[in-house]
Parts: sequence; C-alpha cells; structure tokens
Amino acid sequence: MALSFHRFDPSPCGFPAPRAPLLPRFSLAGAALGAPARPGTVFFRRESRFYRRGRYALLEAFRLAGVGPQGALLAPAYHCRTMLDPAQRLAGEVRLYPLNADLTPDFTALAALCAAPGAPVRALLLTHYFGFAQPAAVVARWCAERGIALIEDCSHAFFGEAKDVSGQALVALGSFGEFGTFGTFGDYAVASPWKFFPCADGGVLVANRGAVLPAEPARGGAAAELKAEAKAVLGSLRGVGRLRGGADETPEQLHRRLAQLAATPAAPAVEGVAEDGGLSPHYRPEDEGLAGLRSSRLLMRATDAPRLIARRRRHYAAWAQGVAGLAAARPLHPALPDSCVPYMFPLLVEHPEFHFALLKRLGVPIWRWDEMARSACPVAAAYRLRLLQLPCHQDLSAGEMAWMIAAVRAVLELPVPGGAP
Repeated sequence: MALSFHRFDPSPCGFPAPRAPLLPRFSLAGAALGAPARPGTVFFRRESRFYRRGRYALLEAFRLAGVGPQGALLAPAYHCRTMLDPAQRLAGEVRLYPLNADLTPDFTALAALCAAPGAPVRALLLTHYFGFAQPAAVVARWCAERGIALIEDCSHAFFGEAKDVSGQALVALGSFGEFGTFGTFGDYAVASPWKFFPCADGGVLVANRGAVLPAEPARGGAAAELKAEAKAVLGSLRGVGRLRGGADETPEQLHRRLAQLAATPAAPAVEGVAEDGGLSPHYRPEDEGLAGLRSSRLLMRATDAPRLIARRRRHYAAWAQGVAGLAAARPLHPALPDSCVPYMFPLLVEHPEFHFALLKRLGVPIWRWDEMARSACPVAAAYRLRLLQLPCHQDLSAGEMAWMIAAVRAVLELPVPGGAP
C-alpha cells in the first residue's frame, strides 16, 4: 500500500535566511593539530562504505536486508521523509511503528505489525534521535529472535554509546557486538557525517557480525569529480570568519524587531496531503551508488573530535538552561547523559502555528520534520509540528548561542493571540 504524506509548504511566508549557521562550518579552530584523537565510533572503519548521503547508504542496507517487493520494512512513525525514500525506491512495503513520548519503540505494536498480512518483515530501522540512545540491545535481540535485520540509523549519533534506562553502558552479548557504541548493535548502521562535520556530503555504511557489504561506491568522471571537489572546498573557505547577523544584534534591537513582526503577521504556510506515495524531492536516483567527496572524508579526519564533542555538549547544556521555566515549551530531553554527543536540541512548543513562524521570521535556524508519512501514531502526529530542532553544533560562537536563546525565550514568552489553548 502506497504511503500518503503530510505536506508543509512555507514558501508563502517569505521566511528570511537564518542569522546563525544551522550546520557546522569549517573553521581553523575546529581543525586538529597533529594526529586527531579518535573517540569511540565505528564510522571511521577502514572497511566502511562512503556514499554521497546517508539515504543512499540506507538504500544499500535495505537492499541487502531483503527489503523490496517480497520484503517489508518496519520504520518509525516519526521520521524525516528521506529515511523512507530508499524503501520506496526498492518498491518495499513500509509499515510505520508507533513510538512512546521519549521516541522509543512501542514493542506491542511492533509485534502486531510483524504479524500483519502482506510481505514478511525483513528489516527494522531504529533511529537514535538527536544523539540519544534507543534500547538498541533489546531491539537487536527482538529482531534476532524473528530473523529480522536491524538497521541502526545513526544519522544523529556519530559518536557515543548506547545506554539502557539505568544509565549503564549496554555491552552487547554474544552476537550483538562488544563495546556498546552506536552502530555496533545493528546488522547494518548508517551515519550522516555532514551533520557533525563541516563537510559538503557523506553517508557511511558499516556492517556487523559478518553481514555482507556492497562493493565500493563508484566515482564519477574525473572532470565532474574535480569540479565537485573544488566547489565543496571553496564553499567551506567562504564560511571562514564570516560575520553572521545574529550575534551582533543587541537585546533591545531583537525585542524591537520582534514587536514589529508580531504586529504584522505573515501569510500562512500551506498544509496538505500528498497521496502519490512517491519519492521526496531530496532523493536523487542518479546519486545512488556514488561515492562521497574525498574532501569530505578528509575534513572528517582533520576535525578536532574532542573539541567537537565538548562544544556540542556545552551548547546543549546552554540551551537546556536557557529555556528552563518556559510555560510554552519544554525540552524533549532536559538532561544530557555522559555518553551523549547531541546532534540538535529538540524543543517541544505548545503553539507551533504561532511560535514557529515568528522564530523563522526572526532568522532563528530551525529544522522540523513537517513532511512526514501519515500514521496512527499520536506522538508522530504531535511532534511533526511541535518538535523544533535547534542547532548546538561546535561552530556556533558564544554570541550566536546567546542571541538564539534570547530570541527563543522572547518569542515563547509572548502571549498567544486569541488566547489559544
């Protein structure tokens, strides 16, 4: 059965460009001097495969696991649309499993979905949202008992360890790995380095416990590859020392601008449903099986990883402190576990129609998964619009962090027009 998708079109709103970088940018401060330290991660393995994006690494993992006309995929109901594109591309049935409020799987629902009529389930996609660990060892055992391949989506979790609810490191037993780091519990694991490093592209695929890896990704023609490498390097260099508009705005200027924006509401975004079940515009079939840029791999290895980890954790803590006590919002995860290296700061807002538009008009950088396959999961339905993803990466300055926190607090402290519940 084809999936139908919620659609969110913000183009009528005329949102400006963000006034702080949403993703890492190259900086001399972020470069490692000498041999960089290697915190625990499987995604620097020599035998990994490196694609242009994580979605194309997922395509290979799904294919090798048997997803297709004769094999279904269990995928989380809360998702980025590109997580499902590879299964759609393989003509595989996608069954969306519901999630608890902390985004862990609903195991009762998983069992029911496995028993549902249709193609047998061949793979389960488990996402470590925002760098916070899912119960990976438990899910791995659940999958192994049913002959289902576990595919760990580590797009948000390049570094770190999987932990159980008691906070102890999960040292997987027997066939489930040795160290408990992200990416060691699945038969396959996929990561998106461009979300953690200042590189232009990249999607990593690793295999565990003897699972078969595909052939090395192909490279394009020499001229096209050289052009892409040059474009990526020049793009990185343009960001060095670049002044952004947020850090130099005083609190008085911010509040004055916010008052003006609140007094002149923007045109509303367009909401709808797409019934076609096709691929998203971000999935490019022509990029399947192609290798990521060499410059991206170089930047990954040339980045000061301990600095990256420390600064992301510090920025996350600043966010948590900065939004504490707000009545109109709450962090999805107020506390940061010792082993967690966060991707973004997830903030649940009470009135997304009002808050999201004002924040975007101020220039606050936000990601949100508002284009999502429809399901019966109430958590996914609520989080689609309410859960904002705010940057906490290592290349944000102290001024940018202070400005973003001040902007978010200012918007969330405004009275909601009409006294909306």
